[in-house]
Amino acid sequence: MADTVELFRCDGRRLWSLFKRHHYLSGTYNGHGAICGVLEGNVVGFTSYITYPSGTIPQPARRGHRTVILPDYQGMGIGVRLSDALGWMMLLEGYRYFCKTSHPRMGGYRNQSPLWKPTSKNEIARTDSTGRSRWELKRTISYSHEFVGDNPDLYAKVLRNIQLPDTSQLSLFDDGLADAE
Repeated sequence: MADTVELFRCDGRRLWSLFKRHHYLSGTYNGHGAICGVLEGNVVGFTSYITYPSGTIPQPARRGHRTVILPDYQGMGIGVRLSDALGWMMLLEGYRYFCKTSHPRMGGYRNQSPLWKPTSKNEIARTDSTGRSRWELKRTISYSHEFVGDNPDLYAKVLRNIQLPDTSQLSLFDDGLADAE
């Protein structure tokens, strides 16, 4: 890709209306935070997270909620890069970050990437108590990963639950972490 996709924190509830009809599973949105990708002045991608809904992890955690790239911009690698960027943002804020998808390209990318590690639920067909698949659109395999990044010291700090600088108050136009400290 010749041009750079710029990333911004965004109001996920406001921007979701641009993306909801393009999400492969559901048009619902319950996200707690989001970033968007902008290319040549156009919002082209969106990814968000929710608080990890499990009490089994001792560290604060987040889970990927929605990632959507508008159709004209799909296939350019924007989705996986947005997902990686949100993973980095979560680590820098002191959170473990997990994602689950049934999208084969996203799941395949994470399986191959050293930035992601598979969880025990990776590539397992998930079913409910009746034996029916929990996933729609005849997808039977879900990919489940944790973002670990390529900075073992940072990841170790997150695992030890060491307080990191709070970046949660960055606005859409903040250009980085420098002002957050």
